[in-house]
Amino acid sequence: MINWINSWKAGNKKEKYELTFRLGTWTMFELMFCPCWMCENKKANCAKFRFMILNFGFEI
Repeated sequence: MINWINSWKAGNKKEKYELTFRLGTWTMFELMFCPCWMCENKKANCAKFRFMILNFGFEI
């Protein structure tokens, strides 16, 4: 059974910007930003900002 994904549909994508460098299981650098105030789904619970260096960081 194959589940097809229609990524062209308007509600299937949201703005998300991400930059990640990994070495095996180590996250050397990660920067992620999601402007949820711009998307149509206001009930979404996602991280707005994430910053990590060497597997340590914070998420807002």
